[in-house]
Amino acid sequence: HVPVACVTMLSSTMRRCAFAFRSTSAAVAHRPCAVTARFPAIRSLATRTTADIGIDSIGIKRESPVHFNLDYDEIFQHEVEHNEGIIATKKEDTFCIRTAPFYGRSPKDRYIVESEPSRNHVDWGAINKPMKPEVFDELYERCTDYLSNSAERLYVYDAFVGTSKSQRRKVRFITEFA
Repeated sequence: HVPVACVTMLSSTMRRCAFAFRSTSAAVAHRPCAVTARFPAIRSLATRTTADIGIDSIGIKRESPVHFNLDYDEIFQHEVEHNEGIIATKKEDTFCIRTAPFYGRSPKDRYIVESEPSRNHVDWGAINKPMKPEVFDELYERCTDYLSNSAERLYVYDAFVGTSKSQRRKVRFITEFA
């Protein structure tokens, strides 16, 4: 099965998939035209196919391009062009995204697949809640189906967590928003 870390990310992804359009559309009242004029229409910036970057192997398959490892300027351009928030400063260097009513992390929303070896090594309780493998599989299928068929755009970013090269871990973020 999938590593424990993926379960928490999947839970967050499902919540984001379910609520992102509602919260974003309510938060954005206008398109910042002055900044939009600064950018040409979005071109194919670091676009790939799902097969090129290997996400087809985890069930995400789509015909439209995937934006892969964009730099900060490219991400900013996508955020502005797709009206994902507002520019918060006159210098046009700070972008503000309203996520209400879903603030911060949800510490009581952590589910871990109850299987070996986690079954006997997790402190089960109000924070660490068990999830049956069948439930995980169903949620996983719903997420991959959404990202494959319903998300307007797809962004993939490969990064590291941890500062020490000997201790850091690779992570991959797959989202529908820049």
